[in-house]
Amino acid sequence: VYIPGVSDGKAMFVPYESTPFLNSYCLPTGALSVPDSFESENESYQRAIADLQTTAWLIFIMSFAAILLSYIFLRIISCIGRLLIFMTIVTILVSGGMLCWLLIDNGIDDMDDEETANTGKAELILGIILAVLLFFF
Repeated sequence: VYIPGVSDGKAMFVPYESTPFLNSYCLPTGALSVPDSFESENESYQRAIADLQTTAWLIFIMSFAAILLSYIFLRIISCIGRLLIFMTIVTILVSGGMLCWLLIDNGIDDMDDEETANTGKAELILGIILAVLLFFF
């Protein structure tokens, strides 16, 4: 069946009965005869294996690309993780030192007044204990 083409004036050859659709496509009108090769399981497996053989190089290259990207991702995460650990240690040391200084300084000031002497001793002892722990950190 020949159906007139769209713009070039040439005719399209269609091996089945069809009707034109939008002056560009052919829609089948009758019952289509499906080739026997699509009904056989053996040929379906052969088609699947042939598809794998066709895409073997693509699968091979993409596997190595995935491994390479995974390695790059791990390196980036290790650098960021190293930075996070370093920043955590610096933050603990700086804030711990400031807290020790604050507790010891306020403890000494509070011990001068009789009303807050016990609180001052507690602050002083806690500041010294924290300083010792921070030193061993």
